Amino acid sequence: MLNILSFVISLMFFHPLHLGVIHFNATEAGQVTINVKVFTDDLENAVIHNSNSSFKMDYASDDAVAQASQYIESRFGLTQSGKNIELKLLEVGPKKDVTIFKYTTTIAPNVAFDVCCSIFYEIFNDQTNLLIVNIVDQEDGYRLSSRKKCAHVE
Repeated sequence: MLNILSFVISLMFFHPLHLGVIHFNATEAGQVTINVKVFTDDLENAVIHNSNSSFKMDYASDDAVAQASQYIESRFGLTQSGKNIELKLLEVGPKKDVTIFKYTTTIAPNVAFDVCCSIFYEIFNDQTNLLIVNIVDQEDGYRLSSRKKCAHVE
């Protein structure tokens, strides 16, 4: 019994975690900041997978930042009243083994919206993206996966 338990515990340590975290913060006036946090090695693998060319995340390279941002923006979006909401990229930067994409936008206050995300679903079937929405001081969380890519926020 102890050998089986040891084996299961060792599998847990060697199994990679496929997780992204999106922080969505809005004011009463509808000013929004969004931080998309993903593991840098997963980001590199996704860009390589989708471009069929080599890629290394280099924050000092405008080309690398543009490629990475293009990947994220092609798989992350916000809609309100059936219209796509344009996101403005503020910065892309590292924090340990994570890359953080910071965006800003404006939404109509007190109107429901949808956040959709399919980041890394094409390369990891167990990818989970957690969406944390904070509007004024009300916080809600959503689990997005390949089966449920969008969250409806009221």
